[in-house]
Amino acid sequence: MSPPDEVRLPGTPSPASLDSAADSTSTTAKVHPLASKRFKVVALPKPDPAVVEDFRRWANEVTLRSTFQLAIDFDQLVDTIGAVEQDAGVALARCPSHLDVWVDLWLTDVAEGVTEIECARGCTEQDIAGAIRAKIDRAKTTTAAAGDERTTTSSHVDGYYLPMSFWASRTVLGHIRQAAQSRGVSPDAALGAVLARVAAYLSPRIFLPALVGTASSLAIYVGLIGESGAGKSAARELASGLLPIERDNVISIVLGSGEGLVECYFAMVSDGKVKVKMKVRDGAVITLDEGEALADLGGRHGSTLLTTLRTMWTGGPAGAQNADEAKRRHLPAGSYTLGLIAGFQPGKTAGLLDDVAGGTPQRFEYL
Repeated sequence: MSPPDEVRLPGTPSPASLDSAADSTSTTAKVHPLASKRFKVVALPKPDPAVVEDFRRWANEVTLRSTFQLAIDFDQLVDTIGAVEQDAGVALARCPSHLDVWVDLWLTDVAEGVTEIECARGCTEQDIAGAIRAKIDRAKTTTAAAGDERTTTSSHVDGYYLPMSFWASRTVLGHIRQAAQSRGVSPDAALGAVLARVAAYLSPRIFLPALVGTASSLAIYVGLIGESGAGKSAARELASGLLPIERDNVISIVLGSGEGLVECYFAMVSDGKVKVKMKVRDGAVITLDEGEALADLGGRHGSTLLTTLRTMWTGGPAGAQNADEAKRRHLPAGSYTLGLIAGFQPGKTAGLLDDVAGGTPQRFEYL
């Protein structure tokens, strides 16, 4: 098929008419008549040299990379510092010489016994090599004291950090990881907090099938583990920004009591003459900054908090009947959803773990 003689947008004058118009007005140059009407050349102001220099200095600082080679076997290096993601001859790892939450280290197997190292934060060869030697020495000391014949141990616990392949499997997961890294918080913790909010958003009609026993809700309880200042609250706040509550049938509250947990699904509604208590919400996001308070609240005399949490995790009937209609609160099975986000310090989880017989700690996902 031969190309068309002329392709023109509707309403655009033909080249022949433009040429004739230009010839009739000027014999020295042909200028498109629409150019002066649609486009305008604007002279940009000359930038301040001091500002340009400051920007260049900042750009050099934040994009500074260091690349060098070390006389160490690639596999031994990966075993020593641990790889977040590894493929044939390359690996991503956390730099041992600085607090690395972004996975700044790139390792490449360039030759037998030689590994190329690139640090996105610009750590020097001396700093990284010293940190690696310190890890090897500590590993040898630990294994010798334990009577183990191994000479190296991995500082990375398999499964503790979600692999890069997981974050790359879906666009939304990569977005969560990028948002977490931009705020300096753990991507794992941010993901857990987001999942708790997703659970609160789900319709009660979406549930796990009755593979064993009866159908169960998709409620999730997330325990964020970290020392004071590790970013547990920051991860929760980041999740609220990524998935804000914009529905009238979902509420966010701070955990207090079992009765209050059920009460948050109800409100006094006027039927024209009098106000009656009715269920007006389907989901709730429950937060607790200091998770150790969970055991204190549940351990009070007459408290129903822990038993209510265990029941609501499966989506079972919750609440209590009361002769006074104003105090009556009852959630039928499968009529609600919830997500719980609690922060725990490693040394203050004993109170929760003491309820292993009751089954409360087994219902948490710890990140």
